[in-house]
Amino acid sequence: MVGPDHPLIARTLAEHVGIRRAVRELARADAARHGALAAEISRALDDHIRFEERDLFPAVEAALAGPALEALGRELACR
Repeated sequence: MVGPDHPLIARTLAEHVGIRRAVRELARADAARHGALAAEISRALDDHIRFEERDLFPAVEAALAGPALEALGRELACR
């Protein structure tokens, strides 16, 4: 099992925190800073989505191939 210290997981979590922080900052920003922050968030989201599509999700799919995926499916079906 992969834990939160795995580089892909650590990066994912760190980026999620950073994006949430930026959105909170955007909500408090004055008009002069608003456009720059919105552009920064847009770039961060785009980069993060690409990272998840290219790196994280394929790693998850590889880790959950075969019996592991079937076991996860059974566990989720019971909830």
